Amino acid sequence: MKGQHLVRRVNRQGFVKVDLYPYYISSKLAGQRVTLSIQATEQNLQVVYPQEYRRSLPLKGLHQRALPYQEYVALMQREASTQQRLLALGRWKVRSD
Repeated sequence: MKGQHLVRRVNRQGFVKVDLYPYYISSKLAGQRVTLSIQATEQNLQVVYPQEYRRSLPLKGLHQRALPYQEYVALMQREASTQQRLLALGRWKVRSD
């Protein structure tokens, strides 16, 4: 994921979502698109809005240790189940922006 770039639109409350996690950006940017750069090594999310706005946020959902295989599989199953449930409820949007 290092250096992966995403574009998200800031909602009315000033948040964007990456996977299942909300990140507060700024309510002043509501309705605007921001570029997010995932910096895995630094464990943060760089937020860039044309030139004047830069911010770094800690990545959410990280595990600070290596997981045993069975624990990893159980975690992936829970996350997939949550995403499937949200899709069924119409609350999860598969988007490229």
